[in-house]
Amino acid sequence: MNLDDHSALELPMNDWTFAYWKMSFAEPPAPKVILIYSGREYRMAPNLMKKLPWCQAELIESAAKIKLLPESKDPSRKFPQALWCEMLNLIYSGNMAQAWKPFYLAWSEGLVGKPEFLEEFKAQLKASLYWEQSQYMNKTLQKKDSQRRPNSFWTGEGAATG
Repeated sequence: MNLDDHSALELPMNDWTFAYWKMSFAEPPAPKVILIYSGREYRMAPNLMKKLPWCQAELIESAAKIKLLPESKDPSRKFPQALWCEMLNLIYSGNMAQAWKPFYLAWSEGLVGKPEFLEEFKAQLKASLYWEQSQYMNKTLQKKDSQRRPNSFWTGEGAATG
């Protein structure tokens, strides 16, 4: 598949690192990854994955929606799935610095295990085959590299401009 004007073919796929992590396989988030052939191997194509960061209002709105979900208030669940899906959407669009904002805003006061969850989430993230390459994408690409917005958990589309 060719997703840009270059001759190298791209391979869109999903990162299944979070399959079975804290939920059944029927529900896991599987962030989209785009790979490009570099002549010797397929590598992450950050220029095709990077999206513009959300504005502060979008982060706050997303966190508010997550806090209203029943799973966010259920102490037996200990982790709101919508929350970490939103975090993954931001991370896999090159906006890792923003991924922690919804976490801190949306974690309901009645839920315990916040530091433990964050530590486990980061450990699982580091288990991804794409961890090293996503670090590059999140540290080196700048806002000017893309005009697309990260997908929202709520719509599956880029967040509203605002």
